[in-house]
Amino acid sequence: MDADALKDPDFPPDLREVQGRILLEQGILHHTLQNDKPAAENFVRAAKANGLQYELTGAPGKRTKFQQFDITQLVLLAQSRKTPEDKNKTEEREIESEEAVPVPEATGGPAVPETLLLNDDILLEKTEFTSSIPSSSSTLSHLDPNSQPPLDPLDQCILLGLCLNVKNTSPSHGLTAEQMSPYVARVISHPLNWSVHTMALLLRSRLESNRTRTVERSTLQLQALVDQMPTADSTVQERLEYFHGISLPSKWEMQKELANRFLSIGVVKSALEVFEKLEMWEHVVQCWQSMERPDKGIAIIKDLLEGRKAEAEVVLSRGRASRTSKLDAVREAKLWCLLGDMEAANAVHHYTHAWEISNHTSARAVRSLGGYHFAQGQYAEAKDYLKKAVAINPLLSRSWFILGCACLKTEDWEEARQAFFRCVTIDDEDAESWNNLASVYLRMAEVDQDQPEDEVSIFARPSCDTSLSAE
Repeated sequence: MDADALKDPDFPPDLREVQGRILLEQGILHHTLQNDKPAAENFVRAAKANGLQYELTGAPGKRTKFQQFDITQLVLLAQSRKTPEDKNKTEEREIESEEAVPVPEATGGPAVPETLLLNDDILLEKTEFTSSIPSSSSTLSHLDPNSQPPLDPLDQCILLGLCLNVKNTSPSHGLTAEQMSPYVARVISHPLNWSVHTMALLLRSRLESNRTRTVERSTLQLQALVDQMPTADSTVQERLEYFHGISLPSKWEMQKELANRFLSIGVVKSALEVFEKLEMWEHVVQCWQSMERPDKGIAIIKDLLEGRKAEAEVVLSRGRASRTSKLDAVREAKLWCLLGDMEAANAVHHYTHAWEISNHTSARAVRSLGGYHFAQGQYAEAKDYLKKAVAINPLLSRSWFILGCACLKTEDWEEARQAFFRCVTIDDEDAESWNNLASVYLRMAEVDQDQPEDEVSIFARPSCDTSLSAE
């Protein structure tokens, strides 16, 4: 099909859905490539082609069980051009016209993943809106926010794409989650397709992972989605019908996300089991280190170094002959660094060996050497190693911060100024680096004016509280 025909507003009515699908898939492709503006344009065009009407507006409502008065809440009003019931009737007429086997009646609704309830003592399961009209000037003002009509599954995919675009074009803070939640809630309210509903629940799980009252449901919902992946509760045709219209990750990616979610809430043993199942041995070592079992971690590292174990990603990468040697060298250097973290008595030897086998290209190894010498009070040696680390990887602010602290200890004010300046350039909200940078400027002014020590301002005291982890 000609691509220019898709841009034609006079596209044949019987192919509008095809046009919407193609525009949606193009938007998902741009989203994957992080092209935010083209992705947004394609999602909007897909909604227009498929006849989807939507509006993000406000309506009075309650979000807690003890709320006495209504507060304006975000709500997404949406209506499909063709309802799912009309679409099913059309498909049944087409099947009957082809003299096919009649479609059996549904017995319990569509087979979709289980939606877990919040069961919180304060928050409501969903926002309760009043029956008043949100906006008299809106074309969708006739819709009741509490009971909107079901959406076509393709329109649900478009709304999820628009939700992803909100995340792409906005910073990660609470306001972004509030903007994304109405899109997800509108899709979850009417589950019609297994894959689409799974994607909506996954997005809700991610949005709720940073809130104290919702983190439990977020983790349990993600666990339920992972468990229902291999089940046969839906057909292959249903799972693949909108496969290219949503960004649904694979089962293994969701398992990895679940393990990281377990780590974020302190459930290390459950994360360890998932990482072992996925054969992500380096993460397994980190879990054993968190559980204060370095002997287990050391045994795994030695097995990896001697070839008795290999991670799944390494096994796949070995199929690319042109990159095998480079990947193996970097991986081996990282393993020696992990061994140095676990064996503090031989840390210098392991870090140095990692630095040598990487042919002086491992920022991880030289950063660990710099951190070790800084912890031992050997600031001149720490400076030398940390300068090499920031030369290899100049975007890691922690290396610049420790380098600045080492320069403070050796009273090298100019290099300390440059190091802390790079810290605040990378992260402009790093308050500790801003404090140290101000202290360095005061010290430099003090040296120029040759002030006595007792006239130094109390605000000129730098902070060198560094958590010298190997990362």
